[in-house]
Amino acid sequence: MEIINQLVANGLVIGLTYTLFALGVTLIFGILGMINFAHGEFYMLGAFGSYILQQELGLNYFQSGIVTIVIICLIAWLIEKFTLRSLLATDHLNSLLATFGLSIVLLNLVAIAYGTTPRQISSPFNGVVHIGNVFITQQKIVVVLLGIVVIVLLNLFIKHSHLGKLMRAVSQNSMGAMVSGISIKRIYSFTFIFGVSLATLAGILIGPTTYVTPTMGTSVMLKGFVIVILGGLGSVPGAIIGGMLLGFVETGASSLVGNSWKDIIGYVILILVLLVRPQGIFGFQRRSQ
Repeated sequence: MEIINQLVANGLVIGLTYTLFALGVTLIFGILGMINFAHGEFYMLGAFGSYILQQELGLNYFQSGIVTIVIICLIAWLIEKFTLRSLLATDHLNSLLATFGLSIVLLNLVAIAYGTTPRQISSPFNGVVHIGNVFITQQKIVVVLLGIVVIVLLNLFIKHSHLGKLMRAVSQNSMGAMVSGISIKRIYSFTFIFGVSLATLAGILIGPTTYVTPTMGTSVMLKGFVIVILGGLGSVPGAIIGGMLLGFVETGASSLVGNSWKDIIGYVILILVLLVRPQGIFGFQRRSQ
């Protein structure tokens, strides 16, 4: 029972991290109709930005996290405004290739500037908490609590806020939304920045629990694809359930068959889901742009 409780705790942390990341991917696809291949690099930049600001400017964990999110949101706005916006009106392959190229550029810029040596983010939550028969670090508790808060607030925002309703209208029928007077460009811009901010937040939260490297976003990006396909491309509930499912599956698999096999099991589940339900668990049919 002790082992099971510990696995559940670890799976919850990993699942919520994956969910935060995948929510950005699925929001961008669901509204912009674009797969952001550079999403993993924004996750990496979140962790690296926090580390750099701590080392270079002496900011604490909270200050560096806030400043990092602001800077990366500004970068995301510039990228969307001057690169992606014009490509969205063309073939979707163009934006896909553009974000793929962007991911390579960002990864290599960080590698050239700071090298590939693993680094560690400093966090005030460095103690270990004993809850019953489960041991969990304070930083992981922060990941769980903040992850739950973000997911709840995101669902409330999308369902009940005016901007959230506009986003849903654009995702369901962008042409109809435009005819009704909704500014599609503003919704696209906000969605891209918001999605990127979720990836950045995930990197900042998980950074103190692992090593920060320029390539850390690559594997997470692959997991993000698995999650959004499992849940259904463009589905927020699907991203939440898919992220938590993958987190628990990987944790259980690593305990039973070792870390080297956990990734394979996740992809096997993906294949099985696609065979039974190709559109994913909560997939929907996207209307024309």
